[in-house]
Amino acid sequence: MGVDQRSGRPPLTEHERGDRVREIIAAVQARPELGRVGQVGSRADLPCAGAARGVEQWVNEEHVRAELADAERAALAGDCRSARRAAELYQAIHEFDRSTAWWRTAAELGDEDAIDYVRYVLD
Repeated sequence: MGVDQRSGRPPLTEHERGDRVREIIAAVQARPELGRVGQVGSRADLPCAGAARGVEQWVNEEHVRAELADAERAALAGDCRSARRAAELYQAIHEFDRSTAWWRTAAELGDEDAIDYVRYVLD
């Protein structure tokens, strides 16, 4: 499948990926305070997803749309990273149908992260 775009190493096999996931799950289960994220008074007294502010407070939709125009233009020319970026940007502004379409396009163009996202999240 080529090399990982971020690390430059060959991607993990299915068996290696499964082993890595099991290692991470075991490590999290060994740290009971990680299960208490967001509970007041716990050692991991961090905000949880339910308590987070809405994305609209951090995202300027005009800026996102400007970047989207550039990303879509490059993606239509065959750039898989730009297709993935378009998917991410559509997610940021809660346009999930368009985001899903761009994730699938990025995967078809060969973006390794998009291939994994489609395989493990969308399908």
